[in-house]
Amino acid sequence: MAARVRPNLFVIGAPKCGTTSLWRLLCDHPRCFLCEPKEPLFFASFLRSRPVETLRDDERLFRDVDPERHAVVGEASALYDLRHDTIEAIRRYSSGARFVCMVRDPVELVVSFHAQLLRNGEEDLRDLGAAWDAQERRRTGRGIPLGCLDPLHLQYRTVASVGTRALALRRLIPPDRLLILHLDDLRGMPGPTLARLGRFLGLDDLADRPLPHENAGGLPRLPAVQAAFNVVRRGLAPLARRLGI
Repeated sequence: MAARVRPNLFVIGAPKCGTTSLWRLLCDHPRCFLCEPKEPLFFASFLRSRPVETLRDDERLFRDVDPERHAVVGEASALYDLRHDTIEAIRRYSSGARFVCMVRDPVELVVSFHAQLLRNGEEDLRDLGAAWDAQERRRTGRGIPLGCLDPLHLQYRTVASVGTRALALRRLIPPDRLLILHLDDLRGMPGPTLARLGRFLGLDDLADRPLPHENAGGLPRLPAVQAAFNVVRRGLAPLARRLGI
């Protein structure tokens, strides 16, 4: 039996910071293997809703890795950087892991993330100011929309604390294992930014590849339908895990 290959790359950071575009770029590179789903979130035990909840299921995502071909093996789970113990657990599991942390202007992040939650049916306050003011009430469990997959998503201040979290990562991770990239650089200077990423990952040709534009924002057309789907999805999650689907 071939030895299990453990991920050696974790793309982390806040939502709406370019993690999906980076994931797609690396998925398309012949020397990379990025798992699907993009965000297994196995190590984020603090979240209520995770696509993958057991180590066995997480390792199954990497069963098709070819060690002779794939130099970079990883995942792209946003919000891993919210907790120090999560980063420490990853480093215990994969001692040589490298981390790429995506950051963005916090105000732009909140605006984009709020729009995404509306589109996904997780947020029911269309006014961003009202949603921001509701954070403390929602922290105590009040006013959580039925379609919300995880109440943490509604804590916009926490989700957008990218600067504080980046500083903490510098204390937790050796400098040769951590690269922090700003979304503005990825968009405005893709060549030099991807060249920097390529040097970090040992992929010399990364700067020559076009950067995909994934997960663009927009407002929901049928938020009530999506919210109802989320309620059903959350309720069926335990059964789906038991059935192995």
